[in-house]
Amino acid sequence: MTDNLKNSLEGAGIGLLGGLVIGIVDADWLRLAILLALFAYAGKGFLGKTTSPSGNTYKTTFTGIASFFAVIIGLYINGQQLFRESPKEAVYEWINAGYSPEQARVLYLKQFEKEVKNDTAVSPFMQSLIQAIVTSSGRDSISNK
Repeated sequence: MTDNLKNSLEGAGIGLLGGLVIGIVDADWLRLAILLALFAYAGKGFLGKTTSPSGNTYKTTFTGIASFFAVIIGLYINGQQLFRESPKEAVYEWINAGYSPEQARVLYLKQFEKEVKNDTAVSPFMQSLIQAIVTSSGRDSISNK
């Protein structure tokens, strides 16, 4: 296997993996972390001093190309919600557990509302950070008077 082919496949593999994870994941902080890691990897290939610059060129080129297409594919998969359970399947699970269809729908809606509430709630860390900023700004304004 030639070095150029090996470097091309290595770059494409890293790009596909990173791009799919960026597209599929719902957490924005994780998307940003992986994006920064891919940028650092590609930047290292352009800025690093190596013995075979052509190998790095192939690697970074195919990393970028594969990442681009993998992000598009991952976003499509995420948009179609292929890895999520449909509401119909969730209600059938509650019915199979022994609940009536009406009870199963109510339980599913309560579970869904809880998930939505958790997704939109501010994390405890952010709450404490906001509280610290508000408290410290209140002290400053009081001490300045």
